[in-house]
Parts: sequence; C-alpha cells; structure tokens
Amino acid sequence: MALICSFEKVDYMKVAFHLSQIQTNEVRKALRNIKHLREQEPEAEIHAVSNTSAVTMMKKEGNFEEKITELIEKHDIQIKACANSIEGTKMKQKDLINGVEVVPSGVAELGKLQNQGFGYIKP
Repeated sequence: MALICSFEKVDYMKVAFHLSQIQTNEVRKALRNIKHLREQEPEAEIHAVSNTSAVTMMKKEGNFEEKITELIEKHDIQIKACANSIEGTKMKQKDLINGVEVVPSGVAELGKLQNQGFGYIKP
C-alpha cells in the first residue's frame, strides 16, 4: 500500500484557525493572533472557523463584533461559523455579524481546508 501526498506550492501562507473556545481571554488571544499573522504575512490566505459554543462570539451586538468586523473588512480574513453549532446554541443565522459565512459543518470545513494545504492552528 502506498500513500501519495501532493502539495501545491504557493508563494503565500495558507492558515486555518480553529475557534472553539468561548472564554473571553481565549477569544481575545485568538483574534489577536489572527490580526498579528495578517500584519506579519499580508499575502496570507487566512480562514477562521468557529464551532461549538464559539459560534456565539459571532453574534451581532456581542462583545467581539467590532474586532470580528475589523478582521473581515480591514484585514480580509474569512470568518466562518458552523451551521450545526448555530442550531445547537439556538441562534439564528440572521443573528450573525455581517460578513460571517455559514458552513454546514465546522469540522468538515477545517478538514477541507487542510486538504487544500492550509496549516491548522488552534490558539
């Protein structure tokens, strides 16, 4: 049995952050890490995927709306929220911050991104 891996060489970094914590300090640290990566690597393709209770930090008028909006609009970060987790937390998609993309499964999205050559970071 042979395992063949193929990686596309790109001239920029591809990173997927996994956001699953809801503790305020952990969320702040994760958002700060994402922003610092963008500042250090302006050409990087950066996605942040939230699941479990972390989707609640994507809520409009929440504690992190300003920081998340800045990441989306100013720093071109792709912010994604798991539909399964949104449903599990009794939120509605309309409650999400503008620009947050809903994906069917956060775990599946992370798997797809890794399959596309994205590095995985869990702050």
